[in-house]
Amino acid sequence: MMLLIDQTEILQILPQSYPFLMIDRIVEIKKGESLVAVKNITGNEWIFQNQSFQLDHLPEPFIIEAAAQAALVLYVLSENSRSNGIKFLGKVKSEFHDLPKIGEQITIHVDLVKLMKNLGIFSSNVSAEGRAIADLNLICGVMNNVQ
Repeated sequence: MMLLIDQTEILQILPQSYPFLMIDRIVEIKKGESLVAVKNITGNEWIFQNQSFQLDHLPEPFIIEAAAQAALVLYVLSENSRSNGIKFLGKVKSEFHDLPKIGEQITIHVDLVKLMKNLGIFSSNVSAEGRAIADLNLICGVMNNVQ
């Protein structure tokens, strides 16, 4: 099953909001299997403002965060997952090949490797303009709110 999720719906799933929301839209999703998200990298983002040095690329931590947010959307939309609670990124293993530049669009492909009640294991690859940016293995999930 394929569907499109815009930023308004993403904001209902994830706890992040502007400027920390790192995915613009979901262009493809197969619930419980895979997801494709995109992020447009523009020069007017807060990441590039008021820097004492000039950045012309999106730094690695923001790419990891974008992949984690996409994985969490896939997790929440998967059957038998816990969707209410504190969403978290538990572990990341990453290999970077290149960095996306201002003006490019990154495409984040996420595959669900294993789904458990409160977390999922994901494999992700990020590309920009057809070139490989990063390969990531992520563990993300949702835990009950602690009171």
